[in-house]
Amino acid sequence: MASPDRWWPSRYGADDELGTLNEITPAKVVAAARLVRTGTIHDLGRTLHANVPRFEGRFWHQTLVSSGHFINARRSRGGSGWGGNHLNWITELVTGTFQIGTQLDGLNHLQIGDQFYNGWRARDIVEEWGTSKLGIE
Repeated sequence: MASPDRWWPSRYGADDELGTLNEITPAKVVAAARLVRTGTIHDLGRTLHANVPRFEGRFWHQTLVSSGHFINARRSRGGSGWGGNHLNWITELVTGTFQIGTQLDGLNHLQIGDQFYNGWRARDIVEEWGTSKLGIE
């Protein structure tokens, strides 16, 4: 379904896939860097767990499926690790919707009806593997 109000093409042109990223210039990057006063780092990450806040229908589950510490101890030669460096590892199995927690979304993330940024239609850019335009490459 098309939007009743025509909001495309963008001011950057009918083929634009960057949006306001077009506004970032080397001079603006330098100007932004000059705004730094303290160097304070703000952690924007979030620990993912089964009860992390999320939209309905989304989930997250992580299971530890193997640990070299246990596997190496059961080997016939035993020991504290594999090889001369005593290598160990942890392997996990993750199932869930990766659209929870901290993330970056491209202009291909939201649509109005069947139209993406700059008027691209879903039928023209959506593939089984993702979208052919508007990604964060």
